[in-house]
Amino acid sequence: KFLNQSIVDPNNYFSTGGNEYFNIKNNINTFEKEFKINVFIYMIDSMDYSFNRDPKLFADQIAYKIWGGNLEKDENTMIILMSISDRKNRVRTGKLVKKLISDNYLKYYLDNIKGDLRATNYTTAIDKLLTNILNNIRGENYYERFCDFLIALGTINTFYNINNYLGNL
Repeated sequence: KFLNQSIVDPNNYFSTGGNEYFNIKNNINTFEKEFKINVFIYMIDSMDYSFNRDPKLFADQIAYKIWGGNLEKDENTMIILMSISDRKNRVRTGKLVKKLISDNYLKYYLDNIKGDLRATNYTTAIDKLLTNILNNIRGENYYERFCDFLIALGTINTFYNINNYLGNL
């Protein structure tokens, strides 16, 4: 049976007794209240029954089922998929959520929690992931935005230097 809940964790990967689990539930509520984003977290053992164990396709299947077969309705959804045995994960966002946060940031945040996932600190990992995404959408990730600015500035400077070099040939 398909479960359409905020958190689906049939194998009890989350430890539900600590502050981190409370933070996860709180962040899910904050996404809903502040941004009208529906967050679904799927902590599954394996994607054995999916196409080629591809987390993108599996997350698409989840979205398809959430929206009753109509992906056009998938605007304010964020699906976090963690396939533990497969060691694969994915954050799938609906159309309007994509406008709030880029896939590059989501990949960066997923990369940042790999240590916690390897150490089987799943609750900590998801807490960090949701907090980083929420801070990004709120515009509270000043350090990352500053780094993006410096990278863009360096790219512009590089193109300027190449143009000057080519002009002097």
